[in-house]
Amino acid sequence: MKSFFKLVLANLTAIFIVFAGFFAFFLAFVILGSLAETSDVKSDSVLTLDLKTKIIDSPSEDQEDFFSINKEEKAVLLYDVLQAISKAKTDDNIKGISIESDQINAGITQLDDIRNALIDFKKSGKFVYAYGNSVSQGAYYLGSVADKYYLNPAGGIELKGLSAEVTFFKSFAEKYGIGIQVIRHGKFKAAVEPFLKDEISPENKEQLSTLLNDIWDNTSSKIANSRKISESEFKTITDSLYGYLPNLSLQYKLADQLIQKSEYDKLIKKKLNIDSDKKINKISFAKYSESVNSESGKNKIAILYASGAINNGKGYDAIYSENFVKEIKKLQK
Repeated sequence: MKSFFKLVLANLTAIFIVFAGFFAFFLAFVILGSLAETSDVKSDSVLTLDLKTKIIDSPSEDQEDFFSINKEEKAVLLYDVLQAISKAKTDDNIKGISIESDQINAGITQLDDIRNALIDFKKSGKFVYAYGNSVSQGAYYLGSVADKYYLNPAGGIELKGLSAEVTFFKSFAEKYGIGIQVIRHGKFKAAVEPFLKDEISPENKEQLSTLLNDIWDNTSSKIANSRKISESEFKTITDSLYGYLPNLSLQYKLADQLIQKSEYDKLIKKKLNIDSDKKINKISFAKYSESVNSESGKNKIAILYASGAINNGKGYDAIYSENFVKEIKKLQK
């Protein structure tokens, strides 16, 4: 009997040691991860916007899993991005900005705000360079504001304008005996049109075309102006899809030079007057915004951001009264 209890105790001790080891490893992993996120800004640094940057309007948009501690994509508030660019303009440690994003996770209005901030940043005399491989239209819209745009020799620019598609369900519903009842007033009330028709109506086509043309006219004129291309020539470039071919991108002034990423880094090193064997001090917007926020003074204004439907009780997918009462009380302290 004694040997049985000894065996049980030994097993429990072994299990405890294993769990304690896992916990210690997990804790060390978290600590090392936090140390890696230090936001000290070194001299001759380059503020970098890359594929790991996700731009959001509010903290509620940042849905991060608990176990994604070392998640590469870092969410940054649009406000923090704009503040970071403004701060970098007068920060002697920041020598320039490098845009290295083929796909950018941001909307057109967000890109407009960042683009305007970069234009203001350029007034400081510091450089703004951009590099792309297979570049999306949104990423190029932002990158086109750069002093120089460099493209991979095997890359391309997805410059094709804007379009919209509408999916129709009328025939599907009829085939499977699904009854749909719609109350609508006005020909331009097109939200329910997919349930009533099998093709787009002239009125909906008109309003969608007006919307897209308005957005594209604004976007294309800014790209053309930044790249010093006439609007008529830029229209030809877009309609002909010249951006998809790197040699035509260079020929039609969408890019300034076709080079590899390593060559791009050498150009930045030369701009910074540092040796070619040294590493560029690149700092992400996420880390730099942390350093900007840490320099805030004692007098602060608290902003509690709320987005979604307002409900009583507790919850996490909208605005719940009990949750926000607690948060407001925290801010009072």
